[in-house]
Amino acid sequence: MANASTNKALKRWATLPADTKRLLLDNVWCPDCSTPVTICDFSAEVFGKKGIVLKGFCGTCGHKVARVIEGE
Repeated sequence: MANASTNKALKRWATLPADTKRLLLDNVWCPDCSTPVTICDFSAEVFGKKGIVLKGFCGTCGHKVARVIEGE
C-alpha cells in the first residue's frame, strides 16, 4: 500500500505532460553506464515543497538510479 508521500508525488507526476514525462524518464544518469539511460521500475516520493524524486533502476544495467524533478 502506498504512503501519503507516494500518493502526493504520483498526483504531481500525473499533472506533467506526456512528452515531459518521457523526456525525464529517458534522461537519468547511471553511474555504472556513465551515460544517460531510461529509468525502470521507479517509485515516486515528494521532494521539498513542490518537487518529486523518482527512484528506480537503470534500463541498461539494472543499477539503482534516481531523478529529482524540481517543482515550480
